Amino acid sequence: HALEGRGSAVEDNALVRCGEGPRSREIRIIDDPRRGRIPWRRDDEGARARAVALVADGRLAGSLHNRTTAQVAGVVRTGHGRRSSYLAPALPRMGCTFIAAGDHSPASLVEGTGDGLYIRRMEAASIDLHSGEAMFRVSDADRIEGGRITASLEPFILFVTLAETLATLGHPGNDLQFDTCFGTCLKEHQPLAVSVGAPTVRLGVATVL
Repeated sequence: HALEGRGSAVEDNALVRCGEGPRSREIRIIDDPRRGRIPWRRDDEGARARAVALVADGRLAGSLHNRTTAQVAGVVRTGHGRRSSYLAPALPRMGCTFIAAGDHSPASLVEGTGDGLYIRRMEAASIDLHSGEAMFRVSDADRIEGGRITASLEPFILFVTLAETLATLGHPGNDLQFDTCFGTCLKEHQPLAVSVGAPTVRLGVATVL
């Protein structure tokens, strides 16, 4: 939610405060509501949907707006005004958020990792936008030893911080895929279906709990 309607109010979250993206200029994060499992061409306010680059060239590059937040921020609305029903107000919401594909092959990323973890599936467990700390439930992962995938691991919790993630996230693979399960995002008591996607990427620092 850190980049939903940025400029509509003073947002007390770590991402907006730092104003930076990943140090790797290869990382591009985009929200394109015309893609994913629940695409739309016009939002619930009638605005035409378009892709928005949220992170590019190592910095925050954009944010998602409905009519109200776009007016406050002095920008053009992006077609991200959504509501859960006609009784609820339209809010700036994500649609299909993903890390863009890069040029690296997944095999080369595993080989170059040395020792680490190969995570296939995880979901958010706890995210604190103020501190920039987050925990994820990892349900499918293997160990990487000597640049090779070896033993499978039991489910565990992965803890990350914004500063370490921005400093060490990079090397996007050429295998971009989108989620296939039903995902829901909750904001101001409004649940809405959303989509996410990513290629294989490398994160240099994380803590396993």
